[in-house]
Amino acid sequence: MANDPKDSILSFWLIFFAACVSAAFWQAHEFDVASKLQEPNRRAQFAVEGPALEPPPTYMDIGLYNYPKQAGMVLGITSKELIILQSNDVVYAVNRDGERVWTFADPHSKSGGFQEGSGTVHGDEIFAICRKGYVHVLSDAGEEKLNAFVGTDVKPRVLLSNGSLLLEEMPRNRMVTLLIMKPSGAIASKEELGSIIDFTFYRGGGAKGPYYYVTAAQPGVVNGNALLTAIGGDGKKLWQQKLAGSPTPSYVSGDGVFYHCCDPGFSAIGADGKQVWQATFPEPQMSWSCAAYILGEWNEEIFFQGCTKLLALSKKDGRVRTVPLPFKKAPNSVMPGRLLPDGTLAMMGDHLYRMDTNGKVLWRFAPDLRGDQFRAELRAWALAKNGDVFALSNLPEVYCITAEGKKRWVYRKGYIGGNLRVMADIPGLLIVESGSGVGTFALKFPVHDEHEGAAR
Repeated sequence: MANDPKDSILSFWLIFFAACVSAAFWQAHEFDVASKLQEPNRRAQFAVEGPALEPPPTYMDIGLYNYPKQAGMVLGITSKELIILQSNDVVYAVNRDGERVWTFADPHSKSGGFQEGSGTVHGDEIFAICRKGYVHVLSDAGEEKLNAFVGTDVKPRVLLSNGSLLLEEMPRNRMVTLLIMKPSGAIASKEELGSIIDFTFYRGGGAKGPYYYVTAAQPGVVNGNALLTAIGGDGKKLWQQKLAGSPTPSYVSGDGVFYHCCDPGFSAIGADGKQVWQATFPEPQMSWSCAAYILGEWNEEIFFQGCTKLLALSKKDGRVRTVPLPFKKAPNSVMPGRLLPDGTLAMMGDHLYRMDTNGKVLWRFAPDLRGDQFRAELRAWALAKNGDVFALSNLPEVYCITAEGKKRWVYRKGYIGGNLRVMADIPGLLIVESGSGVGTFALKFPVHDEHEGAAR
């Protein structure tokens, strides 16, 4: 007798179900065995490259953002090692222990208020401009020495050699206007410079100037010509001339020479407005997908960081030499670098390298590993008086690296933020200021006056 089709179908599905269940148990057993044999997941791993010489520093809140109030942004540091900060309501001083020493509130308004980014410190004098347009000149003890009306939307820039204060005003007609305030508080002169689009102020030039402004000569034109204006030590305009290409990258050396890159070439313009030299690179250095910087000057050379190369140009004649790098970078990748105050270079490749201006490696530092053997990228930000290098990573975290390339300590207990300014002017204290809604904090650690040991 033939089999009933219904019985055949039912038997097939029962056999198929049993096979699936058996396979599932076998696979689960295999997975369990494999999980016991395989290495731990590296993505959750945190491997330390080497023990730190010291524990993490002490964290101090000296001006964190407090919504909706402006954070305490650093105006400067006085000779008595007082950190001068400014918030929406007050200007205040903090000592190296994070304690507030004095506070100055705006006397011209019940609600108080200072313009953001409208303060500066010169020597032991503090200049702060309130929203009603008064500049308040304070001593380092917080006592008001002078107040005078200078107008709203005004920012102090530099104290001139004759004791006058150079300020810039940004009115609604989109022009930059320079003001000169005498020591008495009176405004001596006003002078319009040009459009405020892409304008940059370069101090340089020492106490007697010249100072430079670079403004867009063709507003609304991408990479259009720029206008370079030189300001003398008395605050008056010396000369103006057009620059080819975008306003940056540019740099002013200590002797007042203005350096500009890179179209049609790298140019040096003297304090008198005459071109000193022009250098042409052997191959294009600029790319839309990478950044180029003028790092600074050392031993009569200007150091320029391109996409994958580091170049040194003679300040005398513009002769170009290539500084060899101990690593390779992809053409469009970022190569964070910094020329430190002692003339050494800190460059991030596969590791953070510190080298001399001839490319000789002084040490190579590896940041701690993350999952899948990933290393953070470090950017050197500041140099301590004892030779320690402070570097910030992209994770973010702060490393203190000794002059010999050892990990002194690492801080990773809180968010750091972006748009950073880092100051190490006070021994045993690192000041980190963020413009990304974080504010300003300080890291306190033991003071070290001498180098410790030899490089590994």
